[in-house]
Amino acid sequence: MEPWLKWLIAAACCVVIAGGGYFGWSEYQRHVAVQRAIQAERELAAIKDAQMQKEREQSAEWLRSQELLNLRSRCHGMANELRAYKTLEQPKGVRAKDVLIREIQGCAKDDKLSADDLADMKEFL
Repeated sequence: MEPWLKWLIAAACCVVIAGGGYFGWSEYQRHVAVQRAIQAERELAAIKDAQMQKEREQSAEWLRSQELLNLRSRCHGMANELRAYKTLEQPKGVRAKDVLIREIQGCAKDDKLSADDLADMKEFL
């Protein structure tokens, strides 16, 4: 075989090997880019989930505090109704005294009475 043909075949082999290497490297780079994008999306989703969980917890805490305020307000109202019995025998529009005492005792047991109401209602507890 003539030397120039050997060089031509060798050059063609080098071109094929270089082309295959370039194709393999570009595919590897594309794969790495896709994996990084997937990882970034997962991290972003985890951050969003954590934020949503925190918002849910804050919302639940706010609801619990509102519920506690409503219960304390209700117990304060009952304490005021019971205070009315000190001045009147059966105040108009007020529940029966024994019902109020039972409910006030429940409020005191559940720690829903303010310190002032608790001091005023001590005789019924």
